[in-house]
Amino acid sequence: MVVIDKPSGLLMHSNHYTQNQPNCINILGGIVQKKILICHRLDRRTSGAVVFALRKDAAASITAQFKAHKVEKRYLALVRGHLADEVFTDRPIRDFYSDEKKYVEAESRIKPLAHGALPQELLPAEMSELRETRYTLVQVELLTGKTHQARSHLDGLGHPVIGDNLHGDKRQNQLFQEVFASEEMFLRSCFLQFEHPANQKTFSVSLGAAESWLMVLKQLQFPPEHTVIREAQVSLS
Repeated sequence: MVVIDKPSGLLMHSNHYTQNQPNCINILGGIVQKKILICHRLDRRTSGAVVFALRKDAAASITAQFKAHKVEKRYLALVRGHLADEVFTDRPIRDFYSDEKKYVEAESRIKPLAHGALPQELLPAEMSELRETRYTLVQVELLTGKTHQARSHLDGLGHPVIGDNLHGDKRQNQLFQEVFASEEMFLRSCFLQFEHPANQKTFSVSLGAAESWLMVLKQLQFPPEHTVIREAQVSLS
C-alpha cells in the first residue's frame, strides 16, 4: 500500500488525451518499480491524501471499503464567506455521470476551523463592488462518497470553494488570480481512515493545508497555526 500527498494539477492516471502528461501511476511506478493499482480517485485539481496498492488483494480490500462507505474521509477547503457554525446537510446533488438531470442522495458534515478576510488595501479598484471578502477554512466530512459532493454541498450552502471553476464564484476566482496569482482550487483530501488490508488494524493519515495555500492564508489574516507547514500524521492501531 502507498499513500501520497497528491499536488493539485497532477493527474491520477493517463487517458487518450493526456498520454504525455505526468500522472501518479507513472511517477509511483518509476519509484517503486512495481505495478501501481488505483484504490480511489481525486479530481485533477484536488490535492491531498490518496491511496494506491501494490497487490490486487490489497487494492480489492481498500476499494471495497470505499464503495461500502467504510472509509472515513475529510476534506479541507477555503470557501467564500463567514461560516459561523457546524452544518449537516443531506441536500441531493446532481449526478455528475448522468446526462439527465438526475439527483443522488449525499450527506456531509461541515465544520468551520478558522476565519480570515482580505485586507481592504489588497482589493483591486476594479473589484470594489465585491460585497464578500471574508473567508472560512472548513473541514468537510463526507458521510457518503459522491463525485463533487463537497464542492456541490458547499456551493449549495452559499460558501463555494475558492478556485472551483464548475460550482464556484467566478468573480472570487478572478480576485484570487489577480491578488495572489493563484488558479488553484482550494480543496484538499486531508484525512483518511480505513482498515489496513494486511493486518486489519485501523490505518489513518492526516494532512494540514497544502504548502501552496500558506501564503494566501497568511495574507488573508488567518490564525498563525493555519499558515505554517504541518507534518503529515500517520497512525496504525
